[in-house]
Amino acid sequence: MLTLRSGQVRALERSTAAGFVQDLLARLAAERPAAFGGQPLYVRQQMVVNGLACAAAFGFTLRSTLGGFAALQCRTAADFHCHPLVRPVLLAREPERRRFDRLLAEVPAEVWDTLRRGADLRAWFEPRQPAQRPVRIAAQVCAVFPELVEQAPAGALPALFRASISRAARHGIAVESGVAVFAAALAIYGDTLDRPGGPSWAAQVFEEASLAPARIVALLRLRLLLDTDRLI
Repeated sequence: MLTLRSGQVRALERSTAAGFVQDLLARLAAERPAAFGGQPLYVRQQMVVNGLACAAAFGFTLRSTLGGFAALQCRTAADFHCHPLVRPVLLAREPERRRFDRLLAEVPAEVWDTLRRGADLRAWFEPRQPAQRPVRIAAQVCAVFPELVEQAPAGALPALFRASISRAARHGIAVESGVAVFAAALAIYGDTLDRPGGPSWAAQVFEEASLAPARIVALLRLRLLLDTDRLI
């Protein structure tokens, strides 16, 4: 697992000063919009910050190499650094500019193509940090239902996804993928989903005390699929 030493943290703080994250995000989103999958701004920002933290953990400190690292994540896969032909170059005892140039020059095109085909949004959030759980859930839901970003009032989505964790826990739903399903249902069907006045079908799901959490998640997933033709 990658960790940041105090010196790397300071370097990252310097690199992100004066709106570097915002400027970099604007450029990356314009060049590779598909990499962000219609995510809300705060999720996109966290993705870029995580990418920069990953780059800093490999010893990158220059804005050019930090930004280049995040750009490679957008163009290929967020976890490209895990590939056995990529990682040795990143870990080489050489100046960072030299390592980054070698990365572009020596890694075969077919490796980048393979990474691109296997890209997974969840890799932007590895290693997982507990504080980022609401953001990860938001990313999973908004990847399937991007229209929520436009439909929700400003600031509503962060609150919804934070609340979904504790509300899902009341029904025994703790696995993150299950919480994402619950959060999606909460966003689609409204705040009364598991409360009085909610959909009639939902009352049967949540009032039946014998239903296991996995069963609740399965029923919610099925209902979302039937109503929206999308699977989460």
